[in-house]
Amino acid sequence: MNLIVLILFGTSVLLSLRSKKAGYIGIIVSSVVMVILEALPVQGTDFFFLIAGVVWALISWYSIKYDTYERWLAVLYTLSIFGMVLVLLSNNYIQFLAGWEVMSLSGYAIIGLNSKRAGTAFLFSAFSEFSTVLIVAGFAYAYSITGTINFTYLGNDIPLLLVSLGFIIKMGLLPFMLSEWLPVSHGSAPANASVLLSATMTLMGVYGILKVTLLSPSNVSLGMLFMGIGAFTVFFAALLTYTAERTKVLPGFSTIENNGGILVALGLVMAITSQYERGFLISIVLLYSLAHSVSKTGMFMISGNSSETMFSRGSSGKDKYNQIGGILVVSSLSGLLPTLGGVAVWMLLESLFMQSTQFQVLGIFSIIIGSLIALGEGLISGAMIKFISFTQLLKEKRTERISLSLPVLSAGILVVFFGVVSTFLVSRPFVSGNISLGIPYGFMIVSSLSPGTTFGVLTPVFILALISFFFMMAVVGFGRPILRKAEIWNGGVRLDSVYTSFAYSNNIRIMLKKILKPFSAETEREDGVKNIFWDSILSLGKFYRSFSRFITYKFMNSSMSWYVAYIIIAFVIVLVLAVLVY
Repeated sequence: MNLIVLILFGTSVLLSLRSKKAGYIGIIVSSVVMVILEALPVQGTDFFFLIAGVVWALISWYSIKYDTYERWLAVLYTLSIFGMVLVLLSNNYIQFLAGWEVMSLSGYAIIGLNSKRAGTAFLFSAFSEFSTVLIVAGFAYAYSITGTINFTYLGNDIPLLLVSLGFIIKMGLLPFMLSEWLPVSHGSAPANASVLLSATMTLMGVYGILKVTLLSPSNVSLGMLFMGIGAFTVFFAALLTYTAERTKVLPGFSTIENNGGILVALGLVMAITSQYERGFLISIVLLYSLAHSVSKTGMFMISGNSSETMFSRGSSGKDKYNQIGGILVVSSLSGLLPTLGGVAVWMLLESLFMQSTQFQVLGIFSIIIGSLIALGEGLISGAMIKFISFTQLLKEKRTERISLSLPVLSAGILVVFFGVVSTFLVSRPFVSGNISLGIPYGFMIVSSLSPGTTFGVLTPVFILALISFFFMMAVVGFGRPILRKAEIWNGGVRLDSVYTSFAYSNNIRIMLKKILKPFSAETEREDGVKNIFWDSILSLGKFYRSFSRFITYKFMNSSMSWYVAYIIIAFVIVLVLAVLVY
């Protein structure tokens, strides 16, 4: 079956050389076949085939009419997907790395050929290759302790540490978020390629971490490390999402925020020894990944339908399919029930607060992590309202091409559908019902620390029913809402008669001016904000440059004595490391 899938996607690459449309249709067909052969029945890491297949089918459908670029885009698009398929099908380190590089190099070429600034593509390539170096180091160490290049159980958690650091670089998480490389590079690609980069290329990082985690022993310290990285990423990425002013940079920061939440769940998987609890946590990783990937697909398609790169300049008009689909996907990214994003966030917070009942270091730490995630979710909800309002709801009415709007609507419907049927995607021990309450078996998700206990329950189907009921009651009882006009609140910004997206998020800039410093109107930065993260990167770069000059002038000055000392010290360090390793 693996060979059939590879042949189909390889054929799609060849078809794209002849015809863009044929290449995209080939990806749609190949994705459907891949889901049937590899993902059904849905279980374990095979779930990633379902996630990738749904996203690739949706965005390829969108690309048929969207792609007005030269033929290179379709070829690189299909080639990047082929690399990801190699990653998903890999059972050894060599195939995984081969697919990883095909995927990354194709992404680099897409950005380079589309971006007006060459530095954007080089920045993407630099972080991609840095990621690869750490992954290679982790795989090499795994080979040294197992004697095989195949994915097999590891009695050591050092490979997991190395490869996880490599993967989180690709996912754009802290501390690598500080350079803002992911939103800038992903936002520089055409909309369909942005989906590949944000929704499925970062998904390969999640897949890699989970795959190696399941082959490694549990480690509480390592798990807490990644939980901390993930939680702080959620909060600060949500903050930058809220203040972003570019229609494609905002989804990029949202990708980082979602990946941070997924990393928290992965950290818990690393820390927990109970296989029972691990089942619940793995379900969180999978559902969160599906929710993010499908929703982010919808967001970037909406961005692709916009004629401007800035919210305040947009003039693409609004469309009812974009509106409905957009409201649903941003609801999922906001963590609202009954969408799949709401289910995933609920499960993540449940798992964190369940750990708090253990009164151990991990329990106390989980309370802090959960609080940061809750704060981040609040900011993200505001950011999502901003995105959909200034791309669709506040625009002048104008009909879009239905061929571009229907995929957006489909993405929105899917996040609701997967949310409602999420009980069928969760590990069986955590699915139940309550006949006395009228809830049949299979329609209730139960969170618990051990079999037979209950910490909390969720019934997406009944939440959807309640929302629908009260919505209809409101419509029948009050009819259409009466619109009223009010004086524009400017958020501390001088306005004439138009409420802008900058004014919308300026309250956060004012409250957190120590972190986000408002620029003057004359600034060259179009996103309107200067943040301490970018300042930190610049300071670090200046320090490194000064340090390099100091070393160059003091020690690398053609002095033979310094050269001999360097050789001796390097030899001693290598010798000590060799003894420690073996």
